[in-house]
Amino acid sequence: MQVHNYPNSVKTGAIAKYASSDPDVSPTLSLQAAQQQLHNWTLYWPHHLPDSYSLSNIYLYQAQQQSWADGPFMELDFALSSAQSHGRGLLAIREFKLKPNVNVLQVVKDGAAQPIKVDQNGQAQAIYVDGQWVLRNKIFPIWMYGQRSELIYQQDGIVFWIVGDQRDGIGKDELLRIATSLQVFHVSRAMHVGNDSTMNSVSLLDGDVNSPFTGDVLAIFPDDSNVGPYLTLVGSQSSAANNAHSRK
Repeated sequence: MQVHNYPNSVKTGAIAKYASSDPDVSPTLSLQAAQQQLHNWTLYWPHHLPDSYSLSNIYLYQAQQQSWADGPFMELDFALSSAQSHGRGLLAIREFKLKPNVNVLQVVKDGAAQPIKVDQNGQAQAIYVDGQWVLRNKIFPIWMYGQRSELIYQQDGIVFWIVGDQRDGIGKDELLRIATSLQVFHVSRAMHVGNDSTMNSVSLLDGDVNSPFTGDVLAIFPDDSNVGPYLTLVGSQSSAANNAHSRK
């Protein structure tokens, strides 16, 4: 959903009780146990990553304001070595399933979204988004181009949000390469790498993480035709302000 200005009446979300900057304080579970908590869907894993990115964290979480999702979210975070990073140095893949008859649209600035692979009916198979909403002076949200890059699409009933940083060379083409490499992840693969491996340790969060998605605005269209859409914020306003400060 493209808008000219930041929308009014946005509901503020809640961040996780356990900060993503210190995942050691959050409870963890195995990847196999996390997979069992998903509602009739399976985690996808990228077989292609840009050079020098490595897995840093896996999160499993669900917050009350995410009642439009069918079960918990999973997020894979990959970090770029600090010596090679010119931006945030983070690649994140968020995967979740929507409840039946619920539509969720990201609300972005006019001109920031680009349809990709349009079918014969004019429907985009994916959306590329240049930029995101950030808070200036912790008060007024504006759209900032040229930093965050995002690919949004749905496959096999699963919604994928893939985010990178254009300053680290992660633009539309690289996001597409990552997306086309995603394949169903077989938990048996993680079991062979040991219990202490990052691949087999999932942080369990109560709420959203302070991630590249913090500050995104979502338009939720419930399945009840008598109820109109409402707007909600990913994460919290304070976290969005911190993210904006980190980009200056």
